[in-house]
Amino acid sequence: MLNSNIYSLDMDLKPCTGCFTCIKKGGNLCSLKDDRTKIEDIIMGADGVILASLVYVMQVTGLTKVFIDRMAYKCHRPTYFNKKTIAISTTGGIGLKETLNYLELVAGSWALDMVHKLGITTPPWPVSSKFYDKNDEKIQHAAEKFYKSLDSNKPSNTSLYISFKIFKELLQRLREYLPADYEFYKKRENYYYNTKIGVFKKISVYFMLKIVLFMIRDVFMQNKEVQGHISEDLNS
Repeated sequence: MLNSNIYSLDMDLKPCTGCFTCIKKGGNLCSLKDDRTKIEDIIMGADGVILASLVYVMQVTGLTKVFIDRMAYKCHRPTYFNKKTIAISTTGGIGLKETLNYLELVAGSWALDMVHKLGITTPPWPVSSKFYDKNDEKIQHAAEKFYKSLDSNKPSNTSLYISFKIFKELLQRLREYLPADYEFYKKRENYYYNTKIGVFKKISVYFMLKIVLFMIRDVFMQNKEVQGHISEDLNS
């Protein structure tokens, strides 16, 4: 197990330019050369991941957002399965819910297995010892739950199955626009990794996929060939 602390201030992370290269062609082709790949290797080598950020105006800090933005392609091609994760945030007043929910959303899109969210309020004025005791109890509970999860051999769930099927379906039509995604999903037939998908989930996702394709049909109106494929799927 790799034990490393990653502090945004100590890392050389350049802001994303929005060029879309990492998503379209591959993360290794990003024009920004910094510590991103180093961070990716650390996460890949870890059994557990702690995502922590202060609350800045009801959201993660700017440095945290830079880190998340630089990992954008992981939302298309997740690889961090079976890595137990806890999200931690502190605030002087409000914004814990929004910040923790955002960290959970990001972690889920990267395939990290979120086991707990810990939010601690630390007002910028004196508080009672009882208040501190409650915070200590929350921290202790979160730590025990996280470390207990590291000993679990239970594999990641298949909550990304619907996302997998959507990507798999659409990339048959968008391969020239998203070639890196297409190559990634072409190698994976049933899911991101070898596992058994229940019959009920397969049936429910089948109908959900039909609904999603119907809802996004207008996105492809300018491309008649793609629109034709979408229409065929809806009518099949």
